[in-house]
Amino acid sequence: MPRVTALSGKLAPNFDTHAFIKAFVAGLVLRDRLSISPYGANDRRGFANVVRLLDKKIDELEKKGEDAKAVRQLVRIANDLRVSNSGGYEGFETALRGLQLTFANCPNPFYEEIAFAVPRPYAKTTVENLPPTHQTLIKEVAEAFLQEASR
Repeated sequence: MPRVTALSGKLAPNFDTHAFIKAFVAGLVLRDRLSISPYGANDRRGFANVVRLLDKKIDELEKKGEDAKAVRQLVRIANDLRVSNSGGYEGFETALRGLQLTFANCPNPFYEEIAFAVPRPYAKTTVENLPPTHQTLIKEVAEAFLQEASR
């Protein structure tokens, strides 16, 4: 993962929506979730729960006075994934379909299910290569998604 210099002068990982979704999918695969249906009611509740958790993390980081770069990264991710004016989660769907040929298998945009094509060992390595704070975040968002999507 490329590294950039944060405002504090310390090196910080460049954690954008693509990197987040890739790690999110890896986190789901490690919990034996092998697909998502972006239009399914359960998965949409899972998406909403992920965004709520991201908003909570943003608030926590701001209250702690954490680095503005880290906060902005999460704000951008949350905004990209937030429910749209139409009530859909197009940001999630677009990000997931953007993993085509690497982490996801959705050959036809009209298919309602996006299958995850990442082998479990590679998913594990993907999460383990993240900084510890991002590993924790991915574990939490995967659990938050599954908590609502499994209802």
